[in-house]
Amino acid sequence: MGPCVLDPIRAWVREFIPGLIPDPVRVAMCADVHLPDETGLLGKVPGMEGVVAAVGFSGHGFKMASALGAVAADLVLDGTTATDVSFMNPARFLGPDSRLTSLALR
Repeated sequence: MGPCVLDPIRAWVREFIPGLIPDPVRVAMCADVHLPDETGLLGKVPGMEGVVAAVGFSGHGFKMASALGAVAADLVLDGTTATDVSFMNPARFLGPDSRLTSLALR
């Protein structure tokens, strides 16, 4: 990461946490991976009985892992969840009568 990225962070640390050394010990650039609508998949996978998908959240998934895991556990154990996750339904990219097996692998 170049100075243009780290300089504002260092300045913020100097101003708000003056006792902390503002230089990071380690930095890494990580790619965020999202689906076309920038939302992960969480729900039952059509055509794959007993399979629940919880993928595509990239770095955001780490922050929400406990909630996503609880919903996935509900879906696996109970077949339903009280949390509205319909916007993350894995079937949203399929046609009305499609199954996962009909998707072309690239």
